[in-house]
Parts: sequence; C-alpha cells; structure tokens
Amino acid sequence: MAGVELVLAIIATVDLAFKYGEVLVDACSTFKSAENQISTLVTRIESSWLRTKYQLEFLRKVVPLLQDDHQRIQKGILDKLNETLQVAISQLQSVAGPKVFSCDHKFDRGNIDKDRCRDIALEINRFKYVFKKEKLEKSVEDLESWQRLFDPSWFLIMTIANPVVDQQLADAYQSNSNEGVASNREPAFKAAALRSARDREPTASGIFRSAEGINQSTMQAIQGSSALVAQRSDSRKYIILDPVSCPPDVKVPAVTKAIRDLARRLMNADPDMFGLLRCKGVIKKSHPPPRSNSVSAFVFIFEIPRCLSDPVGLRCLLSDSGHLHSLSHRLQIAKDLAKAVNYIHMFGYVHKNIRSENVIILQDGRSDIGSAFLVGFEEIRLAEGDSRRLGDSILERNIYRHPERQGPNPQEYFIMQHDIYSLGVCLLEIGLWVSLPDTLAGIGIRSLGEPPAYTEKDYPPHSPIRDSVQSQLLKQARESLPRKMGSNYAKVVETCLTCLDPSNEDFGDEAALQDEDGVLVSVRYIEKVLERLESINM
Repeated sequence: MAGVELVLAIIATVDLAFKYGEVLVDACSTFKSAENQISTLVTRIESSWLRTKYQLEFLRKVVPLLQDDHQRIQKGILDKLNETLQVAISQLQSVAGPKVFSCDHKFDRGNIDKDRCRDIALEINRFKYVFKKEKLEKSVEDLESWQRLFDPSWFLIMTIANPVVDQQLADAYQSNSNEGVASNREPAFKAAALRSARDREPTASGIFRSAEGINQSTMQAIQGSSALVAQRSDSRKYIILDPVSCPPDVKVPAVTKAIRDLARRLMNADPDMFGLLRCKGVIKKSHPPPRSNSVSAFVFIFEIPRCLSDPVGLRCLLSDSGHLHSLSHRLQIAKDLAKAVNYIHMFGYVHKNIRSENVIILQDGRSDIGSAFLVGFEEIRLAEGDSRRLGDSILERNIYRHPERQGPNPQEYFIMQHDIYSLGVCLLEIGLWVSLPDTLAGIGIRSLGEPPAYTEKDYPPHSPIRDSVQSQLLKQARESLPRKMGSNYAKVVETCLTCLDPSNEDFGDEAALQDEDGVLVSVRYIEKVLERLESINM
C-alpha cells in the first residue's frame, strides 16, 4: 500500500477512530456522578481522547504531505489506537453494564435519556468496581501510552517545510481557542512552538542574560555531571547551568549565533513531553583582563520544572551499582533519554555529546530514580550545518562515540545516526545499571579518570581499540542485557549500536535515509527505537 491508496486508508482509519471516540466519550459522560475513584479514571480517559481528537483532525488535513515512510508508521499507530479504543469501551462496559451504552447509541442522540444513564452509573456496585478496577486502570494506561507513542510521529509533521502545515496549524489553534478549553489547545500550542523553534529567522526577544541574575554563593557542581546548580538572585528558585567552553581557535561570531539559535529553540522545550529542560537564557562569560573583550564561555540557564528537585548526573547513579532500582523505573529513564534525543533532532540539531554525565536526573516523587533530561550541549550543531571533523583522545568520551567518530581526527562528518549510536551506549549502561568503567574493565580498558597517553598514530582507523569497544558493547547487549531487561530492550540497544552497519536492516542504508528535512531518519528512529521502547512494560 502506497501513495493515494495509503492516504485514503489513513483518512478512513482516522474517521473510524472518531466514531470509536464518540462512543467512548458518551460512555464516560454517564460516570460523571459516579463514585469518585471511577469518575477520576473516566475523566482521564475523556481528557486523553479530546487531546487525541484535535491531533487527528490536524493529521487528516495534512496527511498527503507526509512521505511514504511517515504515512506508513502513522497508519500502524492509528490501527493501534482503534484497538485501544475498542478495549477501553469494552472495559467501561464491563464496569457499568451494556445498558449504559444502549442509552446513548440504541436511540437517536436527540432522544437520549441522560438522567437515566446517570442513574445507571450511580448503581455501580462498589464490589464490582474493586473487581474491575485493575482492568479499568489498564485501559487508562493503554490510552495514555498510545498518546506517548503517537506524539513523536505527529510532532514530526512540524518539520515539513510546507506553507500548508503553517496554515492548517494556525486554523487548528484558532479553532481550539474558540472552544475555550485550555487542554484542547495544548497540542496546537506545542506544535506551533516546535515549528517556530525550527524557524531560522532571528528572534525579537533577547537571549543573553547578565550573570548578576544568579546568586554566585549558591552555585555548586552537580555530582556526576559537568553542569552546575544555583539559585536565582531575585527568587528562591533553583536553576541548572550548563557551560559551553569557547576555545581560542573557534570563530566567536559563528559560535555566538549557534548558541543563540539553540537557546531560542530550547526556550520552546516542554520538559515533560520533550525530555529537554526549558532554557531561560544564556550568560556570555569573558576572559579576565587584559582579554576581557574576548569570550571564554557560554552558560545555558535551564529552569528546573515544578515539583522536581535534587539534580544528579546519571553517571553518578550508575556508579552506585549496589543500589538496586526498579526495572520499570530504569526503563522509564531509558524512554526519557530516547525521547530527548528525538526532539533534539526535531529541533534541527545533532547533539554530538550524548553520554551518561550529560543526563541530569531530577527527583520527581514518583520514581525511586527520578526523571531524566538531556544537557551537555557543548558540541551541538545544526543537523545540516558545517561539521568540523575534530575529536580528541579522551577515552571516557570516545567510548560513547561510533568508531567513525573516535580519536583526534574522526573519519566521518557527524550525522544523526552517530547520536543514535551514543544513545545505544547509554541505554546499555541503564539496562545493566553499571558505569562504563565497570562494563569494560573485563577487557583491560583503563579507568576513565585520566586521558590515555596514546597518539593518533597509535589510534588508527579500525584499530583494535576502536573495534574492541564496539564489539564488547555488542557482546554485552547480546549476552548480558537480555537477562536483565529482556530481549526486546536488548534488541533496541543492538539496533542503536549497529545503526551504521550495512547489515542493519533498520538504519544501515545511509543513502536511502537522506532527505532535506531529516524526516526519514526520524521516522526510522520513531519506529525502531521509540515505539519498541514504549511497547515494553515491566
């Protein structure tokens, strides 16, 4: 199925979802006066559907603009939605009985006896609710899980350079605004922010901030990370500071522009949805006299979201391998990080520096680990921008790099798949819950504390050092990881670690994944990494 046939199939699937959604919402309305716990669950179902409805209405209008692969995964995800909606309807029916549904759907909608439906809802037996509670909660979780699965592919539409997308987005936002329900406007608002963030036109508002806004006495290092935490001078709020050095050999105007553009994009980041902290500006630091007119570093200022606190680097937690964390919480950290990488690419950037010390964990009160956010933007650049083939010999960084990007003089220019490889290394660490020094100690690689003494001559392309690191990581992914996190998780890690291997069926054909907007790589990433991770439950 392809072309017009696939477009029509997607539209038909969306229309079917609308019909199921109507049944679901009408059923939910009968529970408004029910016992509080039931009412809370069905409100979550109703809210989830309303959000989905507005996204589907937008998708229906722009689906012809999507590339074939993008259309294909949308069709698959929509099929899952209809299955999920049917299950949710069935679960509601099992709690309230079929009479609730006959009230709304056996007769014409204009003659519905809503009072009778509410009476039936009030008759729900408490014992029956307790008996069915687990199934009802599972339906709620399935709908919200599907939403997390759908969001990346839907937001990917915002990367398509076509004025039709802008017009439909504006229409959707206006339509939702007229209805007056803030939650209904959320998808359109966030989509507009993402699309605006990819706009290359300079922003009217300033990016750079004064260091006077930070209480210097409160500044302290975040354990296991190069980032810092400090308190604002004008409030008791804490912020995260992510420094970016400015070496003397770089072109400062070019770096300044890159930093400004990235900060503007990150100002539109939604922490919960994107796995990226919202930027509040950048501090430009100068050298001490007599070089005070030259820039020594830039410092990103990140807001710590409400209800989150106590930042720590993932590397620090991984070093404490004796602390046993829930498998489901470790899996959530992996999902958070994979999500962040996806949205960095959607913002039009490659990160180039993904490793465990650039992942900040914030306590959220729900998990015994916390929520993960990607920082460490020292090497970042636009995905289609100039890439200097410069590297280093620091082993603790090279372990996270694809063999093509290792050493002082990398063989290849940086592309999105190199980020995906680095993500795979981090996912391996999370799955085994050990830091890389522990993982690689068995093959004689020295501690990561000090840079190795080898030179580029000792570190040629396809050297034993390069090859042994990747092969040992793959060995761990294939042999040790399945016993700890299951075969599905291990398969995702292996896919990431082999994403540039010709034998990799998901990412191996690099030439076939080249397109102007970077959509094709993102589509494969959503399908082969995000979807597979989201499908895992522990």
